[in-house]
Amino acid sequence: MLKDNLLKVFLILIIVVSNGNSKVYSEEVTTTLPDGSIYVGKIKNGLFHGYGKLTWLDGSTYIGEFSKGLMDGKGIKTERNGAKYIGMYRKGSPDGKGELHYPSGDEYIGEFKQGLPYGKGELTYVNGDKYTGEFMDGMLHGNGVLVYVDGMRYEGEFKRDIKSGRGKIVYINGNYYKGEIENDLPNGKGKWVSMNGDFYTGEFKNGEFHGKGRYTYKDGKVLEGYFELGGFKK
Repeated sequence: MLKDNLLKVFLILIIVVSNGNSKVYSEEVTTTLPDGSIYVGKIKNGLFHGYGKLTWLDGSTYIGEFSKGLMDGKGIKTERNGAKYIGMYRKGSPDGKGELHYPSGDEYIGEFKQGLPYGKGELTYVNGDKYTGEFMDGMLHGNGVLVYVDGMRYEGEFKRDIKSGRGKIVYINGNYYKGEIENDLPNGKGKWVSMNGDFYTGEFKNGEFHGKGRYTYKDGKVLEGYFELGGFKK
């Protein structure tokens, strides 16, 4: 963030003085900014404009298009920590379609807004888990599908990286839950269905049958009443 702000502050007005008169020109230049960063590329009206390369003092680089002194258009930015962004920029920040390779090995491909994943995209985690859906401010937010490498699957609503709202969880053993979700777990009203034919409809708390509900066995036997922490009370 500091490097980007410095770029915005030091728009580097490059003026060539000839015979006592200043003139504006457009050609490739090499220049050093006050913070030690080096720019090699095109300028226009004294500002970075067109194709160029900016190298920061810590070794981070940006190669791509500039407009009026800012990264703007298609570009590639590589950070010292290994993070790499490839895609569209607007007024100095990733904005539009692009892909971000995190230092951890996670990869995001999709839409960006003001430097962060925002809109529709796909996030693949280094362990093989994959999320496809909506993002806001860099977080899973809105409707999406999260598929785990072990076979578990969630489809539904997210709020700030947490499963919250309404959704469906399919467990690795084939059982599934459909209903209200809070803090990543069944909370509220919903239905759980077992692969063996049993099913429960009613209230849940922290992933357990809890509250009023009805459990129906595959042979037709029914338990109806109050459940607590997964067990039938009365």
